[in-house]
Amino acid sequence: MKELLLVCFFLNIGLSEQPTVTGLVMAILFMFLLPVKALFYYLIIDRFKFRNRTSLLTSLTLFNYSEFGLIVGGLAYKEGWITGDIMVAIALAVSISFVVSAPINRFSNGIYRRSAQWLKEHSDTKINIRDQFIHLGDSQVMILGMGRIGTGAYDELVRRHGDICVGVEIRDDTAGHHQKYERNTIQGDVTDSDFWERVQNIQQIELVLLAIPNNQGNHYAFEQLKIHGYKGKVAAIAEYPDQVDQFLELGADAAFNIYREAGSGFATHVCDTLKPEFTKNSA
Repeated sequence: MKELLLVCFFLNIGLSEQPTVTGLVMAILFMFLLPVKALFYYLIIDRFKFRNRTSLLTSLTLFNYSEFGLIVGGLAYKEGWITGDIMVAIALAVSISFVVSAPINRFSNGIYRRSAQWLKEHSDTKINIRDQFIHLGDSQVMILGMGRIGTGAYDELVRRHGDICVGVEIRDDTAGHHQKYERNTIQGDVTDSDFWERVQNIQQIELVLLAIPNNQGNHYAFEQLKIHGYKGKVAAIAEYPDQVDQFLELGADAAFNIYREAGSGFATHVCDTLKPEFTKNSA
C-alpha cells in the first residue's frame, strides 16, 4: 500500500509540474550530498560504539533520500513555501537516490569486506552491548527458544551430560530468569540475521535444537544456520506431521511432533512411576 501511494504521489507531482533544467541541476546537486549524508549517519552510529559492520551497513541502508521528505516537500509546495523547480528537484533526487542505493545495498557486504581494513574497530570491551560478539564458551548444544520445551530439553541434557548447553531466548526478562537459575542463557533474536553475524565459533556446536514456539521462526533459524555453514546436527519441534516432513526435506536430522511426543512421554512417565499391572484380555 505504501509503495502504491508513493507512486500516486509521484504521478501527482508529475501532473502538477514539468521537469526543468533548473530542477535537474538542483537534483544533481542534492545527489552529491548523499555521500555526506551517509558519512554523517556512519559517524553518529559509530559514536554509540557499534561495530564497524553495523555502522556501515546501516549507513548504506539509509543512503537514499526518504519519501517522507518528498511528502513534506509536497505540503510545502501546496502552501506556497517553495517553488515548483524545488519541488521537481526533490522528486527527482528521491527517485534517483532509490536507483543509486539499490545496487549499493545489494553489494553492501562486499563493500564492507573491502573497506574493513581501513576502518578502526572498537575494542571488545567498548562495543555497545547490543552489538557485541556472542561467544559460546565450551558449549556443545545450542537450544534456540527457552520456553517450556526448550527449558525442559536444557535441563534434561544437563542432567545427562553436564554443562554442555547454551540457550538463546529473545525476551530479556526470560533470559534473566534462566540466568538467575544458573542456566547458560543469552538474549538474542535468532530470526534476526545480525544475531548470526555476531555468533562466534558456531562450528563448535555439535547439536542445535530448534525449540521456538513458532514454526516460521524455526524455519528461518534453520536457514541462517545453513547460510553460515553450520555442519552439525539439527533437531526441530513441529506442531503438525506435515511440518515434520518439511524440516526433514530441508535437511534437519530429526523433527518431532510435540503433541505426539508429549503423549508418548506422558504414557512412559506414568508406566515408569506407577508401574501398573494389567490383566490381558484374551477374548
